[in-house]
Amino acid sequence: MALFSNVQDILSLLIFSVMASSSCPLNEELQCSICLDVFTDPVTTPCGHNFCRTCLNKFWTNTQTCFCPLCKEKFSRRPDLKINTPLREVVQHFKEKKLSFYNMFSSSLSVVTVSQWCIKYLKAILK
Repeated sequence: MALFSNVQDILSLLIFSVMASSSCPLNEELQCSICLDVFTDPVTTPCGHNFCRTCLNKFWTNTQTCFCPLCKEKFSRRPDLKINTPLREVVQHFKEKKLSFYNMFSSSLSVVTVSQWCIKYLKAILK
């Protein structure tokens, strides 16, 4: 029996390899610019930038004036940060999907091999 029996398996594998890539646009959108990891308990500053709550609190602990680590906008007082629930749910869904794809394919192939395999065979299928 073939490891991947249909086009859907191949497409799922391709999605996984892209999601696992650090250059994946979704990965970048869900990444804290302080710790460079996917958000944990994301909060939004008054200027609209998102960070992990712990990262931003630690950052502000070491500064006299609170400002956005990304755009440097200063805040007259320390903002009361609340978890950005919709963003947290998106992050959770992303992590679950990434883990699901990883568990599905990691036992048999490495990400590099998966990426190379997908590119080679998708080109053949799409011709």
